[in-house]
Amino acid sequence: MLICVSDLTLCEADKRNYTLQEIEKLLFMNFYSLTNLKTFPHPTRKTIDNSNRLICYEMRYDISEQTEKHNEWITMLIMEQKSIFDQIMGVVENQSGGVFFVYGF
Repeated sequence: MLICVSDLTLCEADKRNYTLQEIEKLLFMNFYSLTNLKTFPHPTRKTIDNSNRLICYEMRYDISEQTEKHNEWITMLIMEQKSIFDQIMGVVENQSGGVFFVYGF
């Protein structure tokens, strides 16, 4: 994610730390850490949220691959499944909220 803040001024130490934190996030998604590299500088831990490796791993999906699968699988739904899918997607798209209990495949 890129955020542009035109009047942001960072000292060299902050720039270095933020860069190290971004490197640490990338390494963490691959089950590694800068702490494994003894001679490499390490970031401060104040703003790094790498508390859940499973979530980091799950967020690494290939969007185009998943889009292809979605488009293929949608065509395989039976009428009842498609109706339920459409209801849930309607709630999501309208941001109206709701609770659904889906039983089965």
